[in-house]
Amino acid sequence: MPKQGSESVNDVGQQWNHFPNPIDPFHSSVEIFVDTLQGLYDPTQLQNKRVLEIGSGSGRVLEILRQFDPEVLVGVEPSSSAEMLSSRFSDDSRVRIVRGD
Repeated sequence: MPKQGSESVNDVGQQWNHFPNPIDPFHSSVEIFVDTLQGLYDPTQLQNKRVLEIGSGSGRVLEILRQFDPEVLVGVEPSSSAEMLSSRFSDDSRVRIVRGD
């Protein structure tokens, strides 16, 4: 019997692997990201910091976060899309992907 929730994680991973690049200029823009934060946090403070994103999915937020020049950016993804993310970010030594299952 699969662990509780593992079927959902597997389904999400299959979706991200089937549509590996759902990143578009509007939803992946720094402007939309900053607007979503509504002044609660200044993302420029991420520069030279270690940043952790849990549930990285398609990597859209990782793409945005790395524009703020963190020292290290760790993405944790429990689904099989972690392999796709590792490949996508393989050109950036600051980005590390962990499959958290």
